[in-house]
Amino acid sequence: MQSGGGKGFVEYVWDKPGFEQPQSKISYAMVTPRWKWVIGTGIYLDDVAAAFQQELITLALEIGVALLLLGMAGVLILRSVLGQLGADPRETVAVVKKIAEGWMKRFHSRRVTTPA
Repeated sequence: MQSGGGKGFVEYVWDKPGFEQPQSKISYAMVTPRWKWVIGTGIYLDDVAAAFQQELITLALEIGVALLLLGMAGVLILRSVLGQLGADPRETVAVVKKIAEGWMKRFHSRRVTTPA
C-alpha cells in the first residue's frame, strides 16, 4: 500500500465463519491521511467462485432454452414449407426437373381451336 499512495488491493487469508481453515480473501484498503487508520473492504475468493459458477449455470440453462425454442421454431417452419410443397422434396425436385426438360410440352401440343 505504500507504493500505491496509501491505497490498493491486498490478498491474504482470513478466518471465515463455518470453515476450519482460513480462506483466501482480497480487499481494497486505504490509509486515512490524518489518523493513519487503514480502512478497507473485502470479499472471500470462494464466494466469488461460487457466484461465478452459479451465473455460468444460469447462462448455460438460458442458452439451452433459447436453442431449444429456436430448434422447435425451425421444425415448425420446415413442416410448413414441406406442407406447401405438397409432396416429398425429392418428388417435387423430380417434377420440376421434368418440367424443365420439356415434359409439359406434350400437354400443350394439342391446341384447341374455337369456331369463329
